[in-house]
Amino acid sequence: MNKDYYKILSVKKNATDKEIKKSYREKAKKYHPDKNKGDEKAEEKFKEINEAYEVLKDPKKRNNYDAYGDPNFDPSNNGFPFSRPPRRREAPPVNVKVPVTIFESFNGVKKETEFVRRDKCKKCSGVQHGRTL
Repeated sequence: MNKDYYKILSVKKNATDKEIKKSYREKAKKYHPDKNKGDEKAEEKFKEINEAYEVLKDPKKRNNYDAYGDPNFDPSNNGFPFSRPPRRREAPPVNVKVPVTIFESFNGVKKETEFVRRDKCKKCSGVQHGRTL
């Protein structure tokens, strides 16, 4: 959430409900579409003011906004406001052939190896090659 609702309404973070409401009314009156016919910037500002007021007038949304930066944050649902997150699937095991001698296998030798594994790119769902583990 990048919007600073306190700045939009020109109030301090510790503003009372009364101060928030007063500032909202002043700004809403100034930027109301009926008063600024055809002014797209005023209309956008009016929408922004309404959005800020909807968050700051509601104690739960305001608390979530202050604490987490998101008025819809739900701490009881691990921060997902509307549904549970998808479960993480465990990666399948990787089998790599590493040559060892009988002597090494009896003595419990440890060897490092490199291999290439294909991973799905989370951003583009493409394939990322050459990841060394």
